[in-house]
Amino acid sequence: MNINTFKRSPIYRYWNILPIEKVKLALRKNNSDVHSLIFDGRGTTYKSWFSGSRLISTPWFGNSSANYNLFFNEERFAIWPKDRYSAMQAQKKSGNNTGYAVYYREDLRSK
Repeated sequence: MNINTFKRSPIYRYWNILPIEKVKLALRKNNSDVHSLIFDGRGTTYKSWFSGSRLISTPWFGNSSANYNLFFNEERFAIWPKDRYSAMQAQKKSGNNTGYAVYYREDLRSK
């Protein structure tokens, strides 16, 4: 894993048999969390936890509301603040096991 990759826990494969309570999405730099979001994972599937209505922690972009989109089939997710174009997105690179491209605080309208 390098500065432009995304690490996904394999726990999603066992989601339906585990008592999932919280789900953490973290951006890390130098082995430390820089920003993180915590979601309520109770009663969710591995596809339904990523939702603004399930957010427990305060987003790093303050009190601005945002759209949370998980595109599981494309192995991509995005957070789009409703009043800004700067956002965060992680998307699987083309090819087999090539990692993820991570975009943070960029204008993603053209990505």
